[in-house]
Amino acid sequence: MRRARLTDAGLEFVGDSRSHLLHSYAEATHLVFVSPEDAGADDPFSAVGDRLLTWKIA
Repeated sequence: MRRARLTDAGLEFVGDSRSHLLHSYAEATHLVFVSPEDAGADDPFSAVGDRLLTWKIA
């Protein structure tokens, strides 16, 4: 699960996936599920244009 905020360009990840980084929760407007099976071996993020499951939190 990753935190993200909505910008004019789309969703932008904030912080990283470690739960103790609470400041990123304050910046986030969405939670994004990134499946470990979908992430590349060298890149923990999905590619531009991939469909992701998101939840609006703010």
